[in-house]
Amino acid sequence: MKKQPKSNKRSQDDYDSPWKEILENYYPEFIEFFFPKAYKDIDWVMEIPKELSPIFEKKLERYEKEKKMYYITQLQRPSFERGQKEGEKRGEKKGEKKGLIKMLSTIIAKKFNSQVRRESPRLRNLEKEDLMSLAENIFAFNSLESVHDWINQKKKTQKNDK
Repeated sequence: MKKQPKSNKRSQDDYDSPWKEILENYYPEFIEFFFPKAYKDIDWVMEIPKELSPIFEKKLERYEKEKKMYYITQLQRPSFERGQKEGEKRGEKKGEKKGLIKMLSTIIAKKFNSQVRRESPRLRNLEKEDLMSLAENIFAFNSLESVHDWINQKKKTQKNDK
């Protein structure tokens, strides 16, 4: 039996991707090379006047919803991606801190016969490092008052550091 050559369908169907990629990455250079007169007339760093900005934003938002696509320029894309990563990191940090607070307030409430809803607010203003330290040493405390004193001392130290 004769082997059939592997289908190269994707490359046949995708013949214009290289050009699209070139245009996306080198659009100003492309225009300058092929249309030098037009290139000189284009304001590549156009700024919308402040009073027109809200109108532009509304029209752009409406366009994006209608087309079900979001307009991000090649200049905005790296900032957008960086912002997404930073947002994810902040979200993870907030989640970690929230989890520590929930865990510690539950342990404190169970150990000292208190209520979680009373302990959680006391812990919210502590830094993550202080929450970790409290978690490591929680079983060394003999009373609820000593835990509260420790928390208050950490809060005072934070205020003095700022």
